[in-house]
Amino acid sequence: MVVEKGLLAEKLKESTKNKESEKVNSEENFENKNDEKTTNIAAIMHLFKASIGTGILSLPAAFKDGGTIVGPLGLILVALLTAHCMQMLINCSRFICKKFQCEYLSYGELAELCCKPYLGDKSKSAKNIVDISLTINQLGMCSIYIVFVAKTIVEISATKMIIDARLIILVLTPFAVLFSFVRSLEKIAYISTMANVFCVFGLLMILQFLGRNLKNPGIYPMFGGFGSLPTFLNIALFAFDGITIALPLYNEVKHPEDFPGVINISTVFVAGFSVLIGFFGYIAFGNNIYGSVTLNLPDNWFMCDCDTTNREFYITDWCYNWLWSRNYFSCSHP
Repeated sequence: MVVEKGLLAEKLKESTKNKESEKVNSEENFENKNDEKTTNIAAIMHLFKASIGTGILSLPAAFKDGGTIVGPLGLILVALLTAHCMQMLINCSRFICKKFQCEYLSYGELAELCCKPYLGDKSKSAKNIVDISLTINQLGMCSIYIVFVAKTIVEISATKMIIDARLIILVLTPFAVLFSFVRSLEKIAYISTMANVFCVFGLLMILQFLGRNLKNPGIYPMFGGFGSLPTFLNIALFAFDGITIALPLYNEVKHPEDFPGVINISTVFVAGFSVLIGFFGYIAFGNNIYGSVTLNLPDNWFMCDCDTTNREFYITDWCYNWLWSRNYFSCSHP
């Protein structure tokens, strides 16, 4: 009897030790995972970079269609709607995760679970539709960037008559595919920061040239007319494309409760730069504005450096967007 009690006591001690070690290991794993999460500053960098792309260079042409008053007001309205939709998306994901006890959800899984009460077993089709749409969006965007980078390399290197841009596209594509296998947002935060530095510097150089060539805003129409309004809205929505990365970024942040503030801060910066570039570009060049404001820049050495810096930013931006393409579908269920 005494022996049995001794054996029982030893088993209890061993089980207690095992539970304590498991608890310690789980806490360490949680801390390690939390350390790999994205900080608020890095999240702002990612969201700013995702929202500032080639679309901002087309905003002066959009203001030609919108007008000097309707253009800025319409762009601010689009920015507010985009931020509001991001907030709604995050709140919906938080609610569905709590309801179905999920750690986090991808866009497709969120659509599937939202449609489940209405479609039942057919809700899987909602996930497929969203995933296919995101794939088409990513493929189209990355294809545009590869063509843009290839033509930029040909133009900067002065090899237009020697190397075909299609050959450069063929060389760049395997590297782009390799970039897409990087899954951690924290690891690409440095690339995002570097892209933002190039972006801000290039935009400031463009703004200083536009500021020295401004004309009287009164000579331009305040409203471009209802016929050109859809074109303005189309370009404005294209310039605020950051909503496509809101959910993957939310799934990776270290402090999810701070993410609404991250959205608001990045939206303010993006909207500010967009309004300045769009308004100043239109006032400086008027109806002579091209589809991209960089095409209106002179060929002297200083502005040539500005244009080159902007193009270097888009080369970095191209790599960054390829890295994002593998983070749309990341998800986890307990």
